[in-house]
Amino acid sequence: MLAVHLDERVWFTLQTTLRVLAAQDQSGRMRMIARSIFSTDKRQRANSLEVMDDILDKSLVRLLTPLFDDMDISERIAAGQRLFPNELQEPTTWALFDGLLISRNWVSLVLTLTLIRQMAVSPEDPTRILALAEHKNSRVSLAAIELLKKTDSPSGQETAMETATSIPLTDKILHLKNIEIFTDLSINELAAVASVTEEAFSDEGDVVFREGARGDTLFLIVDGEVAVIKDCNADKEIELDSIGSGDYFGEMALFGDDRRSATIRVKKAARFLTLHKQELQEIVREYPQIALHVCRVLSMRIRRLHGKISDQSC
Repeated sequence: MLAVHLDERVWFTLQTTLRVLAAQDQSGRMRMIARSIFSTDKRQRANSLEVMDDILDKSLVRLLTPLFDDMDISERIAAGQRLFPNELQEPTTWALFDGLLISRNWVSLVLTLTLIRQMAVSPEDPTRILALAEHKNSRVSLAAIELLKKTDSPSGQETAMETATSIPLTDKILHLKNIEIFTDLSINELAAVASVTEEAFSDEGDVVFREGARGDTLFLIVDGEVAVIKDCNADKEIELDSIGSGDYFGEMALFGDDRRSATIRVKKAARFLTLHKQELQEIVREYPQIALHVCRVLSMRIRRLHGKISDQSC
């Protein structure tokens, strides 16, 4: 996950760099490059690189080209070592982690601290981790404290108390990644959403919410199974669907004030991640791409439902 996140951060930095260059270029050619260089069409990317080679300083092109070319990570590292022979020497494991721990991105810090703990790497110098234990971001400080606890324990193993039932941020990210409305978000965006989710538990037979009730919460099913029920009258109900781990319900409550369209009853004891409308709105202000992606997914779902209705009516 850390490797994917770092790769996404590289692309984000490249996009930002090109936007800055495009804003300063009055010819409009940099804007054209910025639009097409990230295309999945290899020809468009190649054309963009040719234009970039024509209009930018050669030294800058030499630095940027390996990042845009279709190279695997080993080829990029080799290119970097040729460009910076003195700076890019083979680092030790801890030197690599230590370099990542100076990041200003809180997600990079949490993922790095988590990986250090999982790999049971002993810090050569705990000074930086001690400083991160007092980080202003509570998620970073918690990850640093958990690492220090494991490092200080005699066996290096976490106790049952330390491995409590709460879902770690990294696991929340993985759960969100498997859910349709969040699948294509970056790790950075997934972490932002994951950071405001809460855990909830329900036993078999519990009603999560009833048809007609007002709500403002999306439920993501981590474990268990629930039934989607439509009330026909006081004495009759129809089970429309049964959904389980990896699915979600109640998502329309995030985008309006409509009442719940169905009753949700637990069929097998369930654990949920819940996301409230207010928290999502606050996250979207910082990460507007989340809203755009969710809208695309919901639009696709509406089209699929419309197609099913049309098929049945015919």
